[in-house]
Amino acid sequence: MKVLKQFFWFLMFLVMLAAAAAGGYAVYLERQDREEIDKLRKEVASFDPRFEKFKTAVGDLSKGFTALVLDEVDLTRSGWQPIGKGFYLIDVAVNPQEKDKSLKVRGKIINVTSVIHESVVFKLGVDKSTALINIQRAAPGVATVLPGIDRARE
Repeated sequence: MKVLKQFFWFLMFLVMLAAAAAGGYAVYLERQDREEIDKLRKEVASFDPRFEKFKTAVGDLSKGFTALVLDEVDLTRSGWQPIGKGFYLIDVAVNPQEKDKSLKVRGKIINVTSVIHESVVFKLGVDKSTALINIQRAAPGVATVLPGIDRARE
């Protein structure tokens, strides 16, 4: 019976020793986490003034502003023409209208990426005239027919 009692106290000692070691290891991990957090706070604090200067220099951009790509295409050429960021212009046709001296532009825009784009805006410029082309949803691999764009020549 005495041996069993000693074994029980030895086991309790081991359990207490393991609990103390686990507690010590937890304190060690806590200190490491605090050091890392302090280092990150210093890094963010040093970045913040530069970010404020950047925001001031750039000005207020609208929430919908994502990318600005300026590509020129030849409206008299057939075939696929890249217009930036994974979009192509195909089947383009430009017809001058003699009665009101305007241009009628027809064609298709294809999204060749695997990304669905929402509210895509293209700007068409011929000479000094411009027109905006709004596509609500550009699914991957789908050809979106351009609306008939009529712009007066200037």
